[in-house]
Amino acid sequence: MTAEQQAIVAMQAEMAQVRQQIVTVTTAYDTLKTAHDALNQAAANAIREKQGQITSAEDRLRAL
Repeated sequence: MTAEQQAIVAMQAEMAQVRQQIVTVTTAYDTLKTAHDALNQAAANAIREKQGQITSAEDRLRAL
């Protein structure tokens, strides 16, 4: 195998490794984004619930 062929084989192996790293990073990103979106939704729900409780408490105080 010539030096040029060896270099091509080495570059192909490196490219395959880089592709795998990209897949790993994008998979991790997708997982993190899904978790972040779920956390955002849970936080929004909790805020709406607390706002309802605050509004209810304010209404009761006004009625006193």
